[in-house]
Amino acid sequence: MKNKKSFIKIWAVFLLILSCTNPYQNFEITDDFLLEPGKVYKLTFDSAVDNFPIGTIFQSGNELESSPLSRMYRKPVIIKADDLIARVSKNWRRFIEWSESKSYHISLGLICNSLANASARDINYLKKLNKWKNEIWLHGWDHELSETLAEFDGKSLQEQKKNLQASIKWAKKKLNLDLKTFGSPGNRTDESTLLAVKANPEIEVWFHSNGLIEEPHIITIDWIAELNSGMLRSFNDFIHEVNKHNNDDIIVLQIHPASWDEKELKLFEKMVDYTINIMGRRLVTPYGQFTWSKDKFNLKVEKIGENEYAIDCSSIVYSHRLDIDIEILSFEEAEFFD
Repeated sequence: MKNKKSFIKIWAVFLLILSCTNPYQNFEITDDFLLEPGKVYKLTFDSAVDNFPIGTIFQSGNELESSPLSRMYRKPVIIKADDLIARVSKNWRRFIEWSESKSYHISLGLICNSLANASARDINYLKKLNKWKNEIWLHGWDHELSETLAEFDGKSLQEQKKNLQASIKWAKKKLNLDLKTFGSPGNRTDESTLLAVKANPEIEVWFHSNGLIEEPHIITIDWIAELNSGMLRSFNDFIHEVNKHNNDDIIVLQIHPASWDEKELKLFEKMVDYTINIMGRRLVTPYGQFTWSKDKFNLKVEKIGENEYAIDCSSIVYSHRLDIDIEILSFEEAEFFD
């Protein structure tokens, strides 16, 4: 057993070193290049990025995974940050700005009644967040949570519907934002919650522990990054826990960063980088994951030059942010290719 553990550690270090030798591994697009339905794009690199012959078409799953868009076909990891208050605290700002400095995609669970008394400064701060990298989602109206009662556990169907509707209304009013994802306080729900969610069709994604629900789109959650609310695991404990989920389609890192200090922020950064660099995952937002799951096999990519590619988006339904790990020379809309 000891030799096996030593081998695993050596292999992990080898993979980390190998990833650092890849000149494109840490490249991140700073601009929001969008793939929009019904359009065709020309993507140009500074030099050749593969050995495929000109005229090669990437269309099936395996083919697209070998194309320059391969990063977009990695299994996803989602940062689920709970309990954001619209009166954005110093710690929350530090967390968000840290994620921006790392070009991470994060999702922010907003307690929506906090919008009512938020200052114009805080509202503007939230409105200016890059929507392609930061998804604000519905984490309840008042976040009521006790041992015997919770906002979506033990309340009537009418009360649950009312809280969802109020949250959706205030997010639109204050932030001009359409909330697409829901996750209940404490991840607690009852038989009325599904009916309440279905009564609000704006909600298309649901963080939930029951993966058997068919609609809306369910993203299942486990305690992977945290031992309990607000307390991160040790890094070694995290590695042990996250590798239990290595075969999962989606990994969710649920966190409560409101009271974190710099030490905890650096620890979480190690966790995120492990899922990206060692496990080969891609950071996404929950709604981004949902829309991409609908469209990812509807793209067609064609190599039209030594360093040029056509991306045909005529069959996709949603817009997507281009996410690749190779530096781009140019990206432009095109009408046709010879």
